[in-house]
Amino acid sequence: MTPWTAVAETERPRSGSNARPDPGNAAPVTPAPNNPAASAKLAVVKWFISLKDSRPIPELRGSTGEAGWDMLLDLYLGELLGRKTSVTSACIASRVPPTTALRHVNALCDAGWVERDRDKNDARRCWLKLTPHMRGAIDRYLEKAVGNVLDVLKADL
Repeated sequence: MTPWTAVAETERPRSGSNARPDPGNAAPVTPAPNNPAASAKLAVVKWFISLKDSRPIPELRGSTGEAGWDMLLDLYLGELLGRKTSVTSACIASRVPPTTALRHVNALCDAGWVERDRDKNDARRCWLKLTPHMRGAIDRYLEKAVGNVLDVLKADL
């Protein structure tokens, strides 16, 4: 198995109050074959990284676009549960300040990934929903993710 590098917390902080551990002090860690917990953690971390790198939209891969990705997943979840998602709810799901969240909503709508519908009963509210193209992209992404999990589970059995 390939050794993975773990960044160890150092007891001696660097200068400044927000000091972070020094990656130069990292020691390679190889999970022992007889340690199922370590092997499972390694598999989960590798899976998380692969999930992030295989997101259906290039702009949402890696560390950028987290708020937008959180909104898309919230909209997808809402559709699976048969509930409508308001702009306010999507903004809350994004876990960023409201004005930043609204910019993300507008960007998702402008990109053609999300549609905005006015509430027929309350003109102050808008509903958001995924476009068919985005719903299909997330479906394919999740199918691949589930396949990866099953592959990992089969390999460890």
